[in-house]
Amino acid sequence: MAGEGTADAPADMEGRKATPAPTWYKAPALKLRPEATAEDALAAAIGNALAHWSGNEACVIARAHPEGVHQMRVATRRLRSRLALYKPLLPEADVKPVQKELKWLISQLGPARDWDVFLQETWQPVADVLPEEADLALLGEKAERRRNKGYGKAAAALASRRYRELGAHLSGWATERSWRQAADVDEAHPALREPARAFASRVIEDRHDTVVTLGRSLADMDAETRHKLRIQIKKLRYAVEFFRSLYSEDAVKPFVRALSSLQDSLGTMNDLAVARDLMDDLCARSAGRTRARLAFASGVIVGWHLPRMAAASPLNGSWAAFEQLPPFWDDKGTV
Repeated sequence: MAGEGTADAPADMEGRKATPAPTWYKAPALKLRPEATAEDALAAAIGNALAHWSGNEACVIARAHPEGVHQMRVATRRLRSRLALYKPLLPEADVKPVQKELKWLISQLGPARDWDVFLQETWQPVADVLPEEADLALLGEKAERRRNKGYGKAAAALASRRYRELGAHLSGWATERSWRQAADVDEAHPALREPARAFASRVIEDRHDTVVTLGRSLADMDAETRHKLRIQIKKLRYAVEFFRSLYSEDAVKPFVRALSSLQDSLGTMNDLAVARDLMDDLCARSAGRTRARLAFASGVIVGWHLPRMAAASPLNGSWAAFEQLPPFWDDKGTV
């Protein structure tokens, strides 16, 4: 379903309605059949990502809503994560080029999204409190210019032959199951033919173990390790949401809620780290008085957000809540 509705377009001088701006699209949750195989689930994941892309392309190109580029990047990261689950089962010659192209697409969408987040969630709250601060306004102007460049980069990528070829390749790959043609995958990897739920339980268990092991040192983590934990939590959530329909919703829902809370906590901390890097880059590209003003504004923003970052720490309860949840993938009940 579309995540953002489109309002009635205003009429022009002659009473004709203008074309409504493109809206953004949030992909529906995957619904896998109980009898689905692991291979069926993979094909469904690729189709889901392609639909997610196509639903947001016009929104990104027209720059109609910030959520458009966010949804496209989510779709791309989600697909990369889901393909990684199948790495032991598919020919490397098939998977590696696809992952490379998905990484390229993320790099083209990233700057627009990073500057969106910076301006909306990091800069704007401080500018609202200090509207007369000229140095903050200067920083906002510089950031807006970089965001404009980011959207130009994203739009160019979506209009490129490279992007079209990636979509066509993925569509054919999933529809024809052409990974079978690269090698005798069916014989070498019977796991592709096993029930999707059995495969799902195994990979979710592996990702859960990775998160728990890494999170044991949460109290003493540096920023780099905390970022790695955030990525592993995101990967676990992608895996859970991928196979969610194969399990009892009553069991899965609290697990997803706990992962979401953890992501929010660590995401708030990561946003400030990313913001610092963006502001450092703005300063490095400037000189003299302008550089000094940008550095001052950066300090104001960091100082304003530090209490919020401390309050968002997962040590405030979200990690403990996650650790206490039973593994829903161990149950043998029906969906």
